[in-house]
Amino acid sequence: MTVSLTNTSGRCLVFVLPHEGYCDAVGRCLCGPPARRDNGPVASSLTLPSASVAGPLDDAVLGLPDVVRAVRRGDVTVTRHVPEPPRPSTPSTPKKRGSG
Repeated sequence: MTVSLTNTSGRCLVFVLPHEGYCDAVGRCLCGPPARRDNGPVASSLTLPSASVAGPLDDAVLGLPDVVRAVRRGDVTVTRHVPEPPRPSTPSTPKKRGSG
């Protein structure tokens, strides 16, 4: 499932997306290229300017402690995106010959 985050704090918010927590939960690495001396992954981040909406994001973002605190404080609101169920396909009726 995916979510959108809306910044309602009135100021810019930045959330670090740590490799050990976020990338593991998402199932793929979203970190930047290794730029550290130990060649470890450099965590990416999510920047939310005031009154902006970020999304769709993987719902793994809701497991990050900083995001949880921001939601509890009322600085961020969460909108869940529920996928629409597939529509049943209607069988097409073959046209009769001679009918336009």
